[in-house]
Amino acid sequence: MCTTSSREVDLKATSARGQGVEWFFDGGKASVTTAACGRNRVDRRAGRHVREAIRNLVCLSLLGLTIVGCDYEVGSPSAADLEASPVQSSEATPEAEVAVPEAHCGDWDTLTDSDLVYQNNVWGKGNIADYEQCLLTRSLDGATEYGWRWRWPKGNGQVKSYPEVIYGQKPWDSESSTSALPAPIEAIRELSIAYAVELSAEGTYNLAYDIWVTSTDPPTPDTITHEVMIWMDRTFESQPRRFHAGDVVVDDIAYDLYLRPAFHAGSGADYIAFVSQEPRFSGVVDVVAFLSYLVDHNHIPADHYVAAVELGNEVIEGTGELWLQRYQVTAD
Repeated sequence: MCTTSSREVDLKATSARGQGVEWFFDGGKASVTTAACGRNRVDRRAGRHVREAIRNLVCLSLLGLTIVGCDYEVGSPSAADLEASPVQSSEATPEAEVAVPEAHCGDWDTLTDSDLVYQNNVWGKGNIADYEQCLLTRSLDGATEYGWRWRWPKGNGQVKSYPEVIYGQKPWDSESSTSALPAPIEAIRELSIAYAVELSAEGTYNLAYDIWVTSTDPPTPDTITHEVMIWMDRTFESQPRRFHAGDVVVDDIAYDLYLRPAFHAGSGADYIAFVSQEPRFSGVVDVVAFLSYLVDHNHIPADHYVAAVELGNEVIEGTGELWLQRYQVTAD
């Protein structure tokens, strides 16, 4: 059975409603009606303790706290019972601050962090106007984290862009980000990259390292002899199957090797791609191990120069966002 208990107290005229409790103040009297297990009505003047308890309950109701009367029998509680009822704090708990990324969306925008350069590379956009690509930064645990995002429409099936992080000197740039590169392949004792990325994307794209090999220092576009790529993830094929040179293992990881002579029109540069047979979003890339394989198999000369090592996404179409959770280059 369900009871209703009521009591009146002297208060200013007002009203409030909470779940399971209705309060109405009229003419200095407060009528309190609470649903419970039975029917009973008690009307009497409330003393100081009752008034204080009712004011607390009114506050709780106004704060949206649930007061359920059918879980216990409500009759005529004493002032001491009401005074002993616990009152929860209405103080709100502050929410954790969420870092909002800062975007740099101009074509070829660059950001520099020590010996790394982040570049909003849109080399293949042509006359496409309906697109967006941005470098991103955000604060995380007191440090700055870098990344990028893109949105490219479907088009001719060609690569539109390569948002990237650069270590060294690209052949089109006027200076290097580090004193370690350019350097002759035969003189490089250590060149490795510890990385971890957070990637969310749809469409046609890859995640790949790009290594420019030139015959001169400083490098120029005319002295590029080889472009060596290491693909870590992809949603499209690197090259036509006729350029597949076999399966190779470098640093205990299996790759499909593609060799395409004079791929870049008019440049005479050879294109070499190591395509990981499994997606790899974190780990350590030993660049020297790849260079040693290519020198040992007569694909590149040992006296040529590594101008730059880059990591980015070659994008054909679709949307995506990448964050570099870790990117540490060790060179000697």
